[in-house]
Amino acid sequence: MKNICVVHTKIKQEIKAEFNLKNQGFKTWLPMIKRVRGSLSSPRLSYEPLFPTYLFVYIDLMKENWFKINNTYGVKYLITFDGKPSLMNNRVLEEIKSSIDESQMKYKLSIGNK
Repeated sequence: MKNICVVHTKIKQEIKAEFNLKNQGFKTWLPMIKRVRGSLSSPRLSYEPLFPTYLFVYIDLMKENWFKINNTYGVKYLITFDGKPSLMNNRVLEEIKSSIDESQMKYKLSIGNK
């Protein structure tokens, strides 16, 4: 069963960390939100992390070698408690999802045993 954990990334390296984690076979979710920058005459649309320096990773603690997450380029550390990954409650992520206007999101959140 896959659990949802939180990875603390280096500053402005969320996308690099996500890319490198995916290359190692981890499923990740980096919520990106639409931002409009610039002036009224020349607005620029961009996407920024909803939670700067954090991303979510799905881990099967019994099957996957989650220790290598901490050695991934762009990652500061996997959030742990007592030496084991701290697991997110699906309900908390559902609350996050329901509080966000999904039309502003770049990627949609899918919660469950994936």
